[in-house]
Amino acid sequence: MNSCKVLFLEKNEFSIKEITSINYEFPIEFSYLVPDVVERLKDQQDLEKIFYDGKPDFYFTFIAFLNEQYLNILELIKDLGIPIVIWQVDEPSMIKDEHQRNMILHAISLSSLYCINSLEYEDFYKTNKIRYLYLPVYGSNFFFNETIASSKNFKYDFSFVGLSNDYRKDYFERLKSYFSPGYSSVFETNVNFGEYKEIMYSTKINLSFGDAHPTENITGWSPTERLFRTPLAGSFILHDSRKHISDLLNEGTECVTFNSFSDCVEKIKFYMENEEERNKIIVTARKRILKEHMIQHRFIAIINKLRELNIAHIC
Repeated sequence: MNSCKVLFLEKNEFSIKEITSINYEFPIEFSYLVPDVVERLKDQQDLEKIFYDGKPDFYFTFIAFLNEQYLNILELIKDLGIPIVIWQVDEPSMIKDEHQRNMILHAISLSSLYCINSLEYEDFYKTNKIRYLYLPVYGSNFFFNETIASSKNFKYDFSFVGLSNDYRKDYFERLKSYFSPGYSSVFETNVNFGEYKEIMYSTKINLSFGDAHPTENITGWSPTERLFRTPLAGSFILHDSRKHISDLLNEGTECVTFNSFSDCVEKIKFYMENEEERNKIIVTARKRILKEHMIQHRFIAIINKLRELNIAHIC
């Protein structure tokens, strides 16, 4: 069986390192356009020299934020006839920024397959005949702990780790005011993955709320990666309601969500005092996540979609 050849831009990006470290059921070769090489690329001939031993079957890239150099690379790759697969992992907030939206539309026009973590704009893809794949957020092997967190591990009753905005800060302060005094909490916005994992394992109730849809009673679409990372770390996640969560985990047995501040408070109180219920949900969630929702499952879904669309010559 011939191997599938995949080209990445960045060798050391966290998710790329994880994709390339997994043993797949079919042979895959990985190569990289590392940043120092990218900076020296002037034209198509420079890029062709890199592929003297054969072109890759497809070029894969995550998108966070785009710039002109990034788009120029995509144009060079497309001109060489190499299929481009883009995975947009933060689409709702990206689409709302006009400058980034125009760049995204340009990138999409160059891609052979556009992978998105939300179907919020599905009508747009269909209307514009964009080949897309719904690819939800994923679990990461890095965050896995062998054991479930217990009382000896806990430093905090509840916590939030993630990017900060006015809504998130205000929401967390409201929770602190409600539960103080006597309850410990932490709101962290600038930690590395190791520190993030430690905070999750040290917290009874890990929280995820607000950002793309920061208005009370408005339900967002895509959950955050906390939905998977937290159970993998052996701890409990309480996530705000999102449309796609029910596609991924079962409410009440594999995850718990809230739809208002009062609902959040009541569920914090209940699960804070019910370790057995927390642990049941953590255990069932971990089984489902490890079986269906790890990054390798998403990457295989991309390859299967390319086969289905006959985009790349993949065995």
